[in-house]
Amino acid sequence: MRKLFALLLALALLPAFASALSPEKRTCGAFEYVLLEDGTAEITGYTGTGADMTIPAEVDGYSVTRIGDMAFYDREDLSGKLTIPEGIVRIGDSAFFNCQFSGELALPDSLEVISEGAFCWCMCLTGSLKLPESLREIGENAFRICIGLKGKVTIPAGVTYIGEGAFGGCTGLTLFTVSKGNENYKTVKGILFTADGTVLLAAPGGKTMNDYVIPDGVTRIAKSAFENCDGLRGSITFPDSVTEIGEYAFQCCVYLTEELRLPSGLKKIEGDAFYLCRGFTGKLVIPSGVTRIGWGAFSMCSGFTGKLDIPDTVAFIDSFAFNGCSRITSAAIPDSVKTIGEQAFGYDYKDGEFVPIPRFTISCGEGSAAAAYAAENGFAVK
Repeated sequence: MRKLFALLLALALLPAFASALSPEKRTCGAFEYVLLEDGTAEITGYTGTGADMTIPAEVDGYSVTRIGDMAFYDREDLSGKLTIPEGIVRIGDSAFFNCQFSGELALPDSLEVISEGAFCWCMCLTGSLKLPESLREIGENAFRICIGLKGKVTIPAGVTYIGEGAFGGCTGLTLFTVSKGNENYKTVKGILFTADGTVLLAAPGGKTMNDYVIPDGVTRIAKSAFENCDGLRGSITFPDSVTEIGEYAFQCCVYLTEELRLPSGLKKIEGDAFYLCRGFTGKLVIPSGVTRIGWGAFSMCSGFTGKLDIPDTVAFIDSFAFNGCSRITSAAIPDSVKTIGEQAFGYDYKDGEFVPIPRFTISCGEGSAAAAYAAENGFAVK
């Protein structure tokens, strides 16, 4: 009986408990907000449309200190000038994702955190990006594909965290610098690295980089590090210290040419790492030691020729990894490969669709994942 009473009491208290966990949503004009535990307000939404938008410094007498996660997510109709007031300390995850605000982005001096994807795909923002000295964190993809931002970006001294892809695809940026006193990051020839030099975080998309040589000691090329870098031309040289190439790392670097020589220490090639790098020529050699080839990693790299040899350290080839590699005419796949995704290889791109490459052949063991893939896709087995 005592247990039953306790259960009934707990059920009765659930609505109040849920209410305590979820702050009451309020409105002030066209803005929606909630109150935070410190007595300040967080903007959570907007019912207005179009034109210029000024985030209020106060709502109903409460100081606004935060812009909430996804507060203006995917509001393509917001296309005027955006004004963010002093007092804002945090801009939440995907807060302005795909908003089409125009003009320069003026960030308040009070700002401490720009969260993941905060301004991702805000393609109409223009001019320079000045990061406030109060800033401590820049989240993953924070400014990704902000193609209108131009010139130099200076990382303030107090920044302790920059997420991968934070500046990916920002084709107008020409230089990164780091303020004196920052112990976490550095730049080498205008390219942003972690202070220990092990992670190459971001190359400015508008910088000219002919025959670029990645410095010794780098172990990871971060997500979107060179994404859409039209200025990256000629060859790219990797030190053997590189073990991972992140998602979209060289996506759409269409002016890279010559053979792609991957480092001997490489372990992982992540999704879309070299997508649409169609200028590469010659045979693609996957180093022994690679264990995983991600989704679309070499998709649409139409310049590679000859036979694709997969080393026996590879266990996983994801979907579309080599599709659109139209001049690769055969593949040798070891039994170590246990998983092969949809259209992983053997497909060309023609007239808006992927079609099997004529007379494509696969060398593989009987009963292997590759043999099953060949049967499913109608390829001959040697």
